[in-house]
Amino acid sequence: MASRISKTEWKILVGLAVIVDGIQIILDFFGIGIIVNRFIDVAVGIALPLYLQTQGVSMANPKRLLGMLGAFVGEMIPVVDSLPLWTADVLFTWSTVKAEELIAKAPGGKMLAKKIQNSQNTPGPSDEGEVDEGSNDTDLDNIDLNAEVGDSNNSPQRDRPVLQDIRPRL
Repeated sequence: MASRISKTEWKILVGLAVIVDGIQIILDFFGIGIIVNRFIDVAVGIALPLYLQTQGVSMANPKRLLGMLGAFVGEMIPVVDSLPLWTADVLFTWSTVKAEELIAKAPGGKMLAKKIQNSQNTPGPSDEGEVDEGSNDTDLDNIDLNAEVGDSNNSPQRDRPVLQDIRPRL
């Protein structure tokens, strides 16, 4: 499911995270934050991923999940909770969603995203029978994701295919 969160909505989420972090810093300054901030963190730690999930942002992504858990655990540590961890987490989540959207918009981006996701997972049975709309018959298993773009071998013949630049030409 694609994210349905607009740029304005992301900015509102960042603003709310800044407000929550600011309130927590002020409460820590007065000493009451040692107790009250834990309740705020639990509420934000439940509400934020729930809201993102309902808006189509997959929280099953390992990077997002670890970012969210890192912010939550960091907010539970008394001195570290003075850092704006909720703001950092919202900005990190926004950047990962934006990166996924940019990859999906690029020609062949859905196939590339699937290849990258499969290369990060542990080896197992592949989804060879599954084909996305608009995909071609390119053999994704022969694409070398680790090949350098400026390879020193400039000969036109290569023994393995290399991922080409897929940016649109102006």
